[in-house]
Amino acid sequence: MILLRQVRKILLIIGLAVFISTASTFGFASGESWAVTLSSPGIRQLPVPIATMNQAKAMTKNIEGKAQEEIGSMTGDLKTQATGKAKQLEAKTRKGTNRSIENPNYQPGGTSKQAEEQSRDARKAIEDEVRDAFQ
Repeated sequence: MILLRQVRKILLIIGLAVFISTASTFGFASGESWAVTLSSPGIRQLPVPIATMNQAKAMTKNIEGKAQEEIGSMTGDLKTQATGKAKQLEAKTRKGTNRSIENPNYQPGGTSKQAEEQSRDARKAIEDEVRDAFQ
């Protein structure tokens, strides 16, 4: 019964991935797609479909990674699980890249001064951990 639920979940995830990739390939790039009609008038028309396609690719990669990770956990294959997690990380990277394209002033760590302070603190913490490990 549990195996049936897991198989059904995987098939649903794979079906969604196929649907999203098909929709992004054939629907978002056309001039009549809903993605183009929802764009605001102040934004140029060219980047909107490209950004939407990039978002769809990121979503598809994330779903693909989740499905692969789930298959790996069902079969006990650690390599498949790791590959699935890597695809999810790639999807997060694509999503962050899309955010930075849409909003060039986007700062994931806050302002640049705050980001520098956080980076410095994190670097110091890692150095302290390494130093403690070798002593």
